[in-house]
Amino acid sequence: MALDIVALIAFGVNAHDEEAPESGIGRRDDRRQQERPMPSCLRGGGPSHSPSWIRQIFVSEGAQERNVDDEQASNDRVATKQMRIDVNRILLSWDPLCVKGLRGGDREYEPYAGPLVVMVKKNEDPMVIARRLEEIATQEWRVPVTFEKCYTVAKKIYNVGAVFRGENPQHTI
Repeated sequence: MALDIVALIAFGVNAHDEEAPESGIGRRDDRRQQERPMPSCLRGGGPSHSPSWIRQIFVSEGAQERNVDDEQASNDRVATKQMRIDVNRILLSWDPLCVKGLRGGDREYEPYAGPLVVMVKKNEDPMVIARRLEEIATQEWRVPVTFEKCYTVAKKIYNVGAVFRGENPQHTI
């Protein structure tokens, strides 16, 4: 019974019309007895039933600018995702942990792709990226690597961001 009263109150039905208990539970205050409009999801209304001021928001200049900003943000997200995929492929082709071909090995380098993409987006020098790769390899993976190999991989990773920065990529892969 209490759930029915709560449902009736939520949809603006006067609780006094139903068999409300005499204890006062479920009764509505006289100030709030004005009926609330039924939600549009229950009326079956849609965009065509919305007030004209709502429709005008979508055609205003501010909305068009927001749409351009939203589109740019969406493009940046897609570009960043593609950069992560490319950096992960480069790390997998380098494969200092020798996980290529193992089940789940293609996901081994994913946690390292994100921070490297951030470095590329910040336009860090390949030398800085190479130092970070050497640090990851020697301290986290405990794998002996040469700085020259790290620098070669870092140049490839740096070139992934060329398109994002609006440059022509150097094909040194």
